[in-house]
Amino acid sequence: MKKTTKSFLQLHALLLVAVFLLPGCIPDSTPEAFTFASQSKVSPDTLIESEAVTISGINIPATLSITGGEYSIDGRGYRANPGAIKPGQKIRIRVRSSAESSGEATATLTIGGVSGTFSVKTVNFTGRVEAEAASPIGGASTVADSAASKGKTVFAGSAGLGISTDDSVDAKALILAYRTDTAGTLEAKVNGASAGQFTLRPTAGAYATASVVVSVHAGDVIAIANPSTAGASETYLDYVQFADSPFKWVSTVANAADPWASDGVAVAANGDIYVSNYKTINRVTPDGQVSVFATGFGSVNGFNFDSKGNIFVADYEGNAVRKVTPDGVVTTFASGLNGPGGTWVDKDDNLLVSQYGSGNFFAMGAAVLKITPDGTVSTYASGAPLQDVVTILTDENNNVYAGNWASGTLFNITNGNVSQLAVVGGASNQVCYSRGYIYVPSPTISQVRRVSLDGTVDTFSGTDTRQIIDGPLATADFFRPNSCTISKDGTIMYVMEREHGILRRIDAGLP
Repeated sequence: MKKTTKSFLQLHALLLVAVFLLPGCIPDSTPEAFTFASQSKVSPDTLIESEAVTISGINIPATLSITGGEYSIDGRGYRANPGAIKPGQKIRIRVRSSAESSGEATATLTIGGVSGTFSVKTVNFTGRVEAEAASPIGGASTVADSAASKGKTVFAGSAGLGISTDDSVDAKALILAYRTDTAGTLEAKVNGASAGQFTLRPTAGAYATASVVVSVHAGDVIAIANPSTAGASETYLDYVQFADSPFKWVSTVANAADPWASDGVAVAANGDIYVSNYKTINRVTPDGQVSVFATGFGSVNGFNFDSKGNIFVADYEGNAVRKVTPDGVVTTFASGLNGPGGTWVDKDDNLLVSQYGSGNFFAMGAAVLKITPDGTVSTYASGAPLQDVVTILTDENNNVYAGNWASGTLFNITNGNVSQLAVVGGASNQVCYSRGYIYVPSPTISQVRRVSLDGTVDTFSGTDTRQIIDGPLATADFFRPNSCTISKDGTIMYVMEREHGILRRIDAGLP
């Protein structure tokens, strides 16, 4: 009997050993790897839950701990202190999202020595992405810089380096804050397609801004990087801002003309600005250097460039249109006109000329002429309601707009038929156009008005106070603005102050 009992116990022990040697039967508190799907574009300062994850690979309870958040097992209440989880149970993580725009918060859960992290990123509610929060391109690196907006900047100083982000919002322009020691460009891409270039200038150690006008939608992938041919430079990226316009800040460029002497301004493809100065045209570099470009006019009013860089000038007192070559040679293109007030060259190099009428302050000129590149003159539109016409321009579809000086009334001219578009509320001299808006500097109300192509009028910049104050677009002031022009890429507007002869600049502004 004793022998039988002993044999039974030995057999039972062997069976137990065999059972524990079977797969999965050895006590195991180390789970298989687990993950929690990250979440983006969540609300700020909000408790965000992960999905439920089943913990596998354990056959006995396993200890757990969490940092940065809380956990819940099988739907029970959330807790942050250490605990244990049993085989097959499900667990969630909860974390409070950052209060900042595009901010990131994480919580890390550790079970039996294995960790999984839950990450949440808040929605971009400021329309701005810090460069160090974007993905690096081409090995671009983040470095500390106390002058940068959050103490960090991304070095992108050689070919292929830059940043990429999908944390974008609906916008009509991208504004980049940067600093660099050399002039250059950075290419902007939207969803892999080229969208233009940021033009960089040496910034002497400070941060500056550059912009690109482009349509962007929420979730688009934005890449900003050096072209493949770029040379090495000390170039750093601070942030990219998604904006409704590149026009954010007003600054003063230079005393560009004599007081009361300027009636026109135009910007060339290379960025130089040309300003009328009664009987001369002055050239102003973007950094404010002023020189005489061309002379020999009766009086220079509005002027505009053709595709070859020639300037066509409305010589009001000379009753003519003068042509000025890129090297400053002046010739007469058309003569015998009735006090031409403005010119505009359309995309086919046809010239439109407004006839203000000679000899009177409030003249009765009521015609717009068209002059082909070979010099053939014809009447494009005439008669009421046109009167003392100065403003003349076209949009990208070659629709023509003209404006009366005294009343500030803008007209649409279609196939010679004139209809009223808008009344801006002040006198209208030389205006400018870009991407669906006509901008009207009015010397009588000391403001720049903006007119959409459906006729809606609002105040673009300037207050009721007549003074010259630089700064944010909403608080800057003008004295007697009377002409404007916009750079070819649509990112810079120049406005002339007639009474003082001061050239103002409106662009993306300070970083």
